[in-house]
Amino acid sequence: MRITLLLLALVATGLSLFAGAARAASVPPGGSITFLNVNNGGTDFVPPGGDLLDSDSRTIAVTYNAPPGGFTFNEDNHTQVHFKSEVRRDPITGKLSFLYQLDEVDDMRAGFEGASATYTWFAGFDTDLTGDGKRAGLVVSRSNDGVNLSANGGGMGEGGPPTLALATDATHFDRNGSITLMLKDEFAVNDPSSGVEVIRAATATADIARLTQASERWRKYARA
Repeated sequence: MRITLLLLALVATGLSLFAGAARAASVPPGGSITFLNVNNGGTDFVPPGGDLLDSDSRTIAVTYNAPPGGFTFNEDNHTQVHFKSEVRRDPITGKLSFLYQLDEVDDMRAGFEGASATYTWFAGFDTDLTGDGKRAGLVVSRSNDGVNLSANGGGMGEGGPPTLALATDATHFDRNGSITLMLKDEFAVNDPSSGVEVIRAATATADIARLTQASERWRKYARA
């Protein structure tokens, strides 16, 4: 997957799919990029513009696993996160941009001690990336083969589920993409060795399937 800088795309097209999002940049295979939050020198995240082709909104149910060693939960070990995706077409170039947004629901746990996501798609397409630094900043790394992206939304009480947007040179898309989300939060649990309630971190994973992704299929996209 060859990735080009957004500034080069602007010179070529005169149009930015991420108007106002000065942080968009490339991530080469094996590389990484950090998006700071607005309180630490970052800029506001601006979702992609263009003609809306497809959107998706879901509430994702997540169940935490008890810490190893026989600990048991003394409180509800479930939470929810909100997922939103969009596909937009640049009206001049016809190229597609993709939004993948994950947010906490009300005051529910959402990876305050650790939040990350792995995205699998976009091999073979030029891609410019921007991300939402939220509270703790966002670090996005790319696998050595260039196929996968991993986004780390931070932790230490300030973490949050990642939000990414990508401008691509794709002109078609399908629903074969996926995200694996990992959350880490603190819970009151029972210590089996003492019978005393203690606070420990517990982790949870959730797979989000049927995501829109760039496609090489030369036929009109139809919702399944």
